[in-house]
Amino acid sequence: MSIQWLESYITDDKAYCLYIVPGEATVRAHAEQCEFPTNHISRIKPLSTRPSLKVKETAMQITWDRNTCCHAGVCVSSLPEVFKIQESEFVITLCAATEAEIIAVVAQCPSGALQVVIGDTP
Repeated sequence: MSIQWLESYITDDKAYCLYIVPGEATVRAHAEQCEFPTNHISRIKPLSTRPSLKVKETAMQITWDRNTCCHAGVCVSSLPEVFKIQESEFVITLCAATEAEIIAVVAQCPSGALQVVIGDTP
């Protein structure tokens, strides 16, 4: 299943999640697997059609092994817009930097807890 989480927003009574996915069926399958209620799915479009505002789809993913992590903080201090702690959870936001920047920071991970996965191959 090809799905890339971008960001989530919470209101008093709803949660909104933004993903890059090939279609609605992928979102529904992911929601079912994670036991998230899915009441409505909407395709969103950029406000402008300028090429610079289009989201670049990528097969790159970053994995994090919480049991291997030594919490040195290299990732968080090197690229805080991508690697951050929010509400006591480690969050990775891939769309906040270039692939090259993210790969460079992952390569500096002292414990190897962060890994780059391109397609199905780490």
